[in-house]
This record gives sequence, structure tokens and C-alpha cells, in this order.
Amino acid sequence: MSRNLGKLVFLSLALLGMLLNPPSSARAESPLLLEDEALSVMLDGAVQQQDRVVISLRCANRCETEELIHFLVPRINGKDTVFASQWAGEELALPPGQETAVSLAILKNDSAETPAMISFRMAFQGKLSVPVEIDAENPEAVKTISLAENEPTAVRNEVASDSGPDPEPVLIRDRISPEETARLDYGRAWICLETEEGLYPFCQIRLRVDDQGEAEAEYSGIAFTADKDPGYPLAGEEKEQDGRPVFQTEEIALSSPSVFYATLRLTIARTETGNWAVIKQEYESEELGGAYDPAPLELADEAEFLVRIAEDSPTPRETAGVQPRLLALDRPLSLRARRTADLGRIQIYCEYFFNDGSDTVHPLYPL
Repeated sequence: MSRNLGKLVFLSLALLGMLLNPPSSARAESPLLLEDEALSVMLDGAVQQQDRVVISLRCANRCETEELIHFLVPRINGKDTVFASQWAGEELALPPGQETAVSLAILKNDSAETPAMISFRMAFQGKLSVPVEIDAENPEAVKTISLAENEPTAVRNEVASDSGPDPEPVLIRDRISPEETARLDYGRAWICLETEEGLYPFCQIRLRVDDQGEAEAEYSGIAFTADKDPGYPLAGEEKEQDGRPVFQTEEIALSSPSVFYATLRLTIARTETGNWAVIKQEYESEELGGAYDPAPLELADEAEFLVRIAEDSPTPRETAGVQPRLLALDRPLSLRARRTADLGRIQIYCEYFFNDGSDTVHPLYPL
């Protein structure tokens, strides 16, 4: 009798243990915030405190190496705020092949407010996510995102073109002396637009220089303007890639209430269909912990690019002034490919830099 009673007590205790601590397969799964090939992020809870909301996460790094995860641009009820560190970005190293518990404390803008919606972005391996949103009243009801979600970008990838056939490429020719050739580091040609303020060099092209000092480069004859500032082409460098011209802009400064300063560099190329397109938007910000492609429109309210005006002299050497061009980004910026000759009077000059630190500039001549 006592033996049967002992078995009954044991079974009762075991059953009670299962009820209090169900096997993992029977437990409610934590909602999945982000699922990607190399990373998953699960939400374990969201707790409101007097001046903050504490988000508990589990981050699984599936890589064989330690990787950084960034938590960025926190918002409560749609308004920018910061983490407990007083910064709008937090980073954490995730060990390889492991799951790591993470606690994020997001400060309220007003301790009296009742958070209804909390959001933040994540970045991993150079990919920036769209905002993940957590309903404070129903944290279980989250939408799972990936690191490949599409969102409006600061610049449209499609580039419009002027009607009519493209111009014939321009062959730029120049020469330097044999003595200069022997100590040459590199040479480049500048395509310039004459403006009322002076000469605007907007496109540089590396010169090929042979052993005899004969220099040449091929220019597509195309410039790129923004729809909001059609008079000034974007400045940058034209190169050749896979037998086709590629234009890379200088850095364009971006700002917004969420990200005080970021830079954007565009790569524009002719596609196989013969059209021009933005094939890369290199968006970089220390506030966001790195560089990403593409640039989210949500994080860019204004773009600024610089027009450097050179001396209008036979051999321009000095910059006479810099004009900032500010463009509001209430919608994605559209670009247009235009025939350079249609912009106005175009001049070209060549300059050379030598291994001894000296340089020389050759006279201007018209396109």
C-alpha cells in the first residue's frame, strides 16, 4: 500500500512539474521580429517603466564569425527618441552560432506619455532593415521582416533621358613631354560648364598616357542633373566598366531629424537596354554605424551637393568659390541624363600630377 502511495505521489509531482514547466515544444513561441539567412531576432517581451520601455530580445547569429548588430533610430508613438545611452544607436557583438539575450531600454520623450507603438531599425552585415514595430498593448502581434524589405529611397533608380539619340563619345587628346612622362603619377581631364559665377568643373576622367607622353580619354558626352536643380550637373568621375561608361558622384550630404548627417554617393551606369540607371546608392553615417545600400527616404529630409567654381582663366588652378545646392527630399529625387552640349558652353582642361609632388595644368579648350 505504501509502495503504491509512493508511486502516486511521484506521478503527481511529475505532472505538476510538467504543468509548471512545459517542454519547449509546448511553450508559446516568442514572436519573430526579423528572419534572415544569417540572423533571426525574437521578441521576448516589452515592459513599460516610468521613463522608458524595456524590450527583451533573443538574437541568433547563424554565421561562423562574430558579427555586430546595430539597433537604430528608436521611436515611440512615431516620434524620435534615444536609447538609455542617450544615443540613437546601439551596437552589440553577437558570438558565432549562438543565441544572445539582448535588453534594449528606449527612453520616453515624456514620462507621462503612454507608449502605444515602439519602433526601431536593425542593421547587420551592411544591411539596414525597415523599422520593426511593436504594439505596446499587444506585443505578440508583430510583423516579421527581413533585411531585404523594400522602402522608398532618397533617389529614384530610374534615370530619365532627353529625347533623341545619345551623342557620339568625345575623344579627349593631350600630350606631355618625355621628361614629364618619366615622373608622371597620373593625369586627368576635367569637363567644365561656364556659368555666370565662373567655371564649374563637374566631370573628371582619368587620362591614359603612353610612353611617348600621348594622353587620351573617352568621354560619353552625358551629364546628370537633378529634377529640382536642372541647371547644375552632378559632380563626379566617369569611368569605364565592362566596356560601358559609369559615373560616380561626389559625396552628397543628407540630413534629417532622425540622422543629423549622412553622405550619399551614387553610381550611375548604362544598362544592357541602353538606358541609364542608378545601380548603387552608398549611404553612410557614423550615427548608423556604417554604410548601406540603398539610402532610405525616411532618413533624408534634405540633400546638399556642392558646386565648386574655378577661376575662369586659361589654366584654372584655384577654386574661386563654393556654392551649396540644397534640395528638399519630400519625395525621391529624380535624375535626368542630358547631352552635355545642351547645358551651355563646355570647356575642357587637362592636369597632371607627378611623383615629386609637382603638377601642371594645360590650357582650356572648347568641347
